[in-house]
Amino acid sequence: MNAQSNFGGDFGGFGGFGGGQRPDDAGMTPPDGTGATPPDGAGMTPPDMGGERPERPDGGDGGFAPGSGAAPSDGGTAVAPDSATTADALSSKTASAADATASDSKKGLKASGALYIYGGSAVISSADDSVHSNGSVYIAGGALELSSGDDGIHADADLVIDGGKINISNSYEGIEGMTLAVNGGEIDLVASDDGYNAAGGADSSSLGRMGANQFASQEGVYIKITGGYAHINATGDGIDSNGDLLISGGVTLVDGPTNSGNGALDYNGSGEITSGVLVAAGASGMAENLTGSGQVSAMISFSSTQSAATAVTLADESGNVLLSYTPQKSCQCIVMSAPALQAGSSYALFSGGTASSSDAYGYADGGTITGASELCSLTFDSETASLTDTGAVSAGGGMGGFGKRP
Repeated sequence: MNAQSNFGGDFGGFGGFGGGQRPDDAGMTPPDGTGATPPDGAGMTPPDMGGERPERPDGGDGGFAPGSGAAPSDGGTAVAPDSATTADALSSKTASAADATASDSKKGLKASGALYIYGGSAVISSADDSVHSNGSVYIAGGALELSSGDDGIHADADLVIDGGKINISNSYEGIEGMTLAVNGGEIDLVASDDGYNAAGGADSSSLGRMGANQFASQEGVYIKITGGYAHINATGDGIDSNGDLLISGGVTLVDGPTNSGNGALDYNGSGEITSGVLVAAGASGMAENLTGSGQVSAMISFSSTQSAATAVTLADESGNVLLSYTPQKSCQCIVMSAPALQAGSSYALFSGGTASSSDAYGYADGGTITGASELCSLTFDSETASLTDTGAVSAGGGMGGFGKRP
């Protein structure tokens, strides 16, 4: 493991969140942004988006005060508990990934119990998981630059992200836990398999890899997204839950697989979006839509593969952009959902061109589109829609999409 860090007492690992049991509401109560308090295992209340676009994080440390690093009262194990644990002390625990021997740990930042991250910064390059806990992981702030031969961030139990800035430049699976709740922060990740994974290990491609963590598919696991801004670039499934996939806020952008053996979205339980923004582009073979509630979730399939870096835009009758995204890879279909998309309304579908308010990831929810080709007018008769780029109703879509993997 190659690690550079500036923890200064900001990183501590103690206690546990609960052993993968799904809470009654939606995760954990997010901190108020001023000195986060570790969750006590209670459920999280999703924020009321009110039809408004969530604000993108400012790229800082998430606004959370550094943790005290004090030893836990419940007997948990502390990781980098105080200012005496410096970057040198951390990096001395393991060698670089290239020079690792059988006696070295190949993980980066790790804990046998729960791991809490409130602030500071770390740059970690590891042969195994860059951030790992045998219990739960809770991230409320800080900046993580990770490159992993296995998971970017892994928790055997619950994994909660309330804030901070996370960049995973290389990983097998980006962020993985028995359950995953994303409630804030800014995430940009690249994964050669799944981007987000809840109760992972069912994919045969993961068997035998270094540090592989095998979960059995089971009820009560989930991925819940209530806030934050995330860009996921995955060769396997973009978001993969062996339980439920529930979105009620945030902006989530997925550049999914180009092969039809995986999908931009994959879930075994229920899949629903009630607020927030989702764009998930990828191959059509295993594509799945979500059930829209309060806003449309539309799966749009293309008659010919869209080339990489070709914007897909939905605009109102006046030409105002409501939702636009420029996938980084070629795609055959795309799922688009935002509070501005409502059942019973018609929207113009554009391919190519440039949205005037696009951000660095190619996402826009306003402005105008120039240089684009209008493909058709789409009318969403219900909040869960599956249409082609000619405006016709598609045979695929809804829960299960074009073909749910066995």
